[in-house]
Amino acid sequence: MAKAPTGRTPAPNGPFRVRRVEFPDDRSAAREILSIGCDPAAVPYLLPKSRMIAVRIAGVPAFAANLLKQEALAVGADAVVHRGACTLTVDRSDVLLLATPGQMGPLTEKLRIQVPTLRAVGQAIEGYLKSAEDGAPKVFRARDRIYPIGERTYLFGILNATPDSFSDGGFFASSEPALRRALEMESQGADFIDVGGESTRPGHRSIDAQEEMDRVLPVIRRIRKESSIPISIDTSKAAVARAALSEGADVVNDVWGMKRDPGIAGVVAESGAGLVLMHNRGTEAAPAGAPARPAESGGASGPSDVLSSVVDYLEDCLDAALAAGISCDRLVVDPGIGFGVSPEDSMRMIDGLGVVRSLGRPIMIGPSRKSFIGKVLDLPVDRRLLGTAASVAYGIARGADFIRVHDIAEMKEVARMADALRAAGRSGGAK
Repeated sequence: MAKAPTGRTPAPNGPFRVRRVEFPDDRSAAREILSIGCDPAAVPYLLPKSRMIAVRIAGVPAFAANLLKQEALAVGADAVVHRGACTLTVDRSDVLLLATPGQMGPLTEKLRIQVPTLRAVGQAIEGYLKSAEDGAPKVFRARDRIYPIGERTYLFGILNATPDSFSDGGFFASSEPALRRALEMESQGADFIDVGGESTRPGHRSIDAQEEMDRVLPVIRRIRKESSIPISIDTSKAAVARAALSEGADVVNDVWGMKRDPGIAGVVAESGAGLVLMHNRGTEAAPAGAPARPAESGGASGPSDVLSSVVDYLEDCLDAALAAGISCDRLVVDPGIGFGVSPEDSMRMIDGLGVVRSLGRPIMIGPSRKSFIGKVLDLPVDRRLLGTAASVAYGIARGADFIRVHDIAEMKEVARMADALRAAGRSGGAK
């Protein structure tokens, strides 16, 4: 696998995945602690420690999880394990390691002389810490375009060249109105135009690659002729992606994370395009609503499960992309709001973006006019503008770098204000 500062790494000599966990507040920390499966009574004692470095190690054998906790305590750190690990009533447990930078070094030193399983855990932790030294992602690259990450939020303007999309199906199904809408979004401040030719709404009709190309390629040609704005092709088919990139698209936005057509990886690698990988609970990987982890793995079913599922799924997608030769600075991850998940889980995804941030890649969210907004506000699709605005603002505060929306003019103002508030918080005061 290509070596890159992705913020995540597999263990060099073992199966243990290690990832950094970020806690914007105590509520997020408590949720992550409980997701391990520990005794809830321990949460008040563990919360102060969660303000240290927090890394999560997946699938540690129960006996090794207990030993790891003992070694952590010996250096003044701590490790959260599943309550069943102590009694060996579960086979494995995720471990949430809580340590200061000064404690992490002595701990990994101690693990080097432990049993082989703990040596492998220690090597995984050391490998992760080394790969994370470069910190957060600095840029996103799409062909020869470079977008600094962390300076401001970027907007993808949705352009559905479809007859059956849930919000604007049929409005822009021909190239002339689609071009007008693209140019309008550009004038309103869109950073990308995201062109899609196949609806992904619930119950949509699947179409073949030729029909999808017939819808999107004329639109892309018209936009590229009239504008230099970056174009994203919203597709899960390698043939469509290749054709769109040949017509001037810069990014592939795959709502199936390359799981429907793995050939997209090669297309993107060859072209140097950017790639958005989305988590989708509707894939063959797991039916919607299924627990993210089996009980014996130490994961807990419930509200936190969806975030663990998102991270595990996207981690697999990132590994596949890197293995195909796509550089990490061309990758963006999307938790997949509204795709095969409940309205409650969609909101948890936005609230839990700090967990997704552990993947070390920029984050996109697409809350625009989604059904979770309709459920909360009891409003139809055409009256969800303010609900979308609230979701966008909160998503940016939680760590989103890219926002995919219909209403560019309004969401541009929301993003600018959210960015200013976030910058003020970082600097300790407004400029």
